[in-house]
Amino acid sequence: MPQRHLYLAVGRWQPDLERDIVPGTRNKILGVAVVVALGLGGWVAWTAWSAAARDRLPAGIVSANGRIEAASVDVATEVPGRVTEIAVREGDRVARDQTVARLDAATAEAAVNRAEAEAERARQAVAVAEAARAAQEADLTFARQEFDRTAALADADVASHRAHQQAQCLAAVRAFPGCTSYELAVKTSFDRYKLARRTSEVERAGGIRRGEKRVCTISGEKAITWWPV
Repeated sequence: MPQRHLYLAVGRWQPDLERDIVPGTRNKILGVAVVVALGLGGWVAWTAWSAAARDRLPAGIVSANGRIEAASVDVATEVPGRVTEIAVREGDRVARDQTVARLDAATAEAAVNRAEAEAERARQAVAVAEAARAAQEADLTFARQEFDRTAALADADVASHRAHQQAQCLAAVRAFPGCTSYELAVKTSFDRYKLARRTSEVERAGGIRRGEKRVCTISGEKAITWWPV
């Protein structure tokens, strides 16, 4: 058994560790420390290599630090409806005019059919109105033509009747010259008022002329006498 030597230091004693170590133990401790250091270094190296392998990117991909901001786009349809098919998935790239979803066309087709039916009814109503307007215009044209024809016949009849009365007036004056219009009406049974109008017309035509006034034998008043030319 090795002897222990005690040294007095600062008022207390402590063993001599260097002299207490068993010969050969120092080499063993050194070897263990080397093995532990090598193991720790290998573990650190393997951990770093694994992290680098995990972070390694495929060819054509570049890694960088920064902030990415994505624009949010709301997709809406012009007409409401039920979605029957979605042609893309989240994250897919889409191009202009590409179909991304399809709606149930039954509702839209029904609305289109109703609109077409209403348009057809409107066209028919317009056609009926135009036909009625054409018929009214035809009736108006016919009525105008009938009015013009009737007016022409009436004018002709009036002219003929006036000419007949003028002829009667001229014949009465020639038959009874020097009479007043009242006396001529009584003698010929001619209406006195019509005869008075016709004598003025026959006078303007140059068939008769006015004479001196005298007292009418029927009215007792002075009146113009009429004479043939």
